[in-house]
Amino acid sequence: MTIDGETALFKAVKHSNIESVVALVAFNATINVVNNKGQSPLDIAVAKKDAAVVELLCSLGSSVTIDDWTVGGVDVNILSKEDQNIMRILINQLEREAENSYGYYLTRIKTATFVVLSQLRQEEFDVTQEAVKIIPQSESSAEINIPDGAFKSPGKLMLNVANTNDWNSEETVLFTNVIDLTMQTKIQPAKPVNVKLPLHSLTVSVDDLIIIASHKDIPETEKDWEICPTNVKIEGNMISFSAEHFTWFAVGSKKNFQNSAESATLAVLQYRPTEIFAGLKKETDNKLTLIVEIALKHFGKRRRKYLRQKGFRLQTIEYRDEVFQDGEKLKISLEGNFQIDTIGSSKEHIIFNHNKKRNYRTFYIVSEQQEPPIGDVVVVRTTKKIVEQTVIDKLENKIKPGLWSVLCNNVVKVATSTSRKVAIENGIEELVRLPIDGQLFDENQDVRVNIDDSQCTIPVLRKSSLFRLGQQ
Repeated sequence: MTIDGETALFKAVKHSNIESVVALVAFNATINVVNNKGQSPLDIAVAKKDAAVVELLCSLGSSVTIDDWTVGGVDVNILSKEDQNIMRILINQLEREAENSYGYYLTRIKTATFVVLSQLRQEEFDVTQEAVKIIPQSESSAEINIPDGAFKSPGKLMLNVANTNDWNSEETVLFTNVIDLTMQTKIQPAKPVNVKLPLHSLTVSVDDLIIIASHKDIPETEKDWEICPTNVKIEGNMISFSAEHFTWFAVGSKKNFQNSAESATLAVLQYRPTEIFAGLKKETDNKLTLIVEIALKHFGKRRRKYLRQKGFRLQTIEYRDEVFQDGEKLKISLEGNFQIDTIGSSKEHIIFNHNKKRNYRTFYIVSEQQEPPIGDVVVVRTTKKIVEQTVIDKLENKIKPGLWSVLCNNVVKVATSTSRKVAIENGIEELVRLPIDGQLFDENQDVRVNIDDSQCTIPVLRKSSLFRLGQQ
């Protein structure tokens, strides 16, 4: 066993050595052992996203500890294929163990799934007194060059990377991803550390760039950032600078520090710039299909073009800008002079996931009146606040002191309680309101010709124009 409390089984799992895992368990290795951090071999395999080892450990009897997972109303289908595969292996293992171990909890798992959406991917690296070059998997082109003698004793470097590409749709304000360097013991290097990061844009001068840094554990506003005075060099598609302290770093725009700091904060907090839009399409039997979609900012125009090609009519307000956090739960509701076919329509709630190509909901509108459907699409989010709640931990029997305690049965129950901070839902916030107007079909519906088609030289006629020509 190592100093971290890890057996040979941990080493086999970390190296994805399936043969060694089988052999060790066959010779009575404890499969549900935990290390000094409370991690089991299964936890390590899940963190590595090693589906083959996860499935093997489950088949050999490894237990899935539900308390280690956060349960939320997230559809498994919104996860990446890799995460879906692992999640279904774990759920199947829970079902096999349910009767003997978990009972009630399994009911929750069947109706709700685990929140394993895109998060900051933390990596750990061993650091000694000697010089070392670190290349993180999450930013494979980056280099962290720690010189000899920068640290007096061995330790672990914790590294996070937050992607910033989505925040450069109109103007480049962040020229690299945000990187977080922190020693597990919180000690700082005694010598400057050279950091090299890949640039998002190659058409930039070193005079246009600044290094911004935040010393907070998690920056929450643009005020948590400051300009870091350090020398900056551009070498090909890489930028290098010296870091005197370990903290959050990013390369921003010298002329627009505030926007750079704001975008870096949102990237760290896993927010994404989006466009929300709605499209209507006429069906048979007085029905309309309404699609409400949330697309990443740089992808919105392409998605709207696709809807047009499929016969959908975008509304008078083509789209609205909004910022959403990965895993955020939103509610989409409709208001107007129409009814919704609840049998075929999607659920009102949607979980935003930037890794999913389409974040959308489909509604089927039934209009029994003579006038076309008119109303609004309303998107809201649930707001939360942090409050302190007193929780009773246990009740104890205590004898009340005094003379009467000798003569009478004077036992009282005393409650031992603690105060905890919890997040509670306290309301809703309306984010977006998009108008729905069915009259657009009568006046503006295109003939099935793509306006962007460079091969078409004939002006596009509207259906209403064709109808008037037919009457003449």
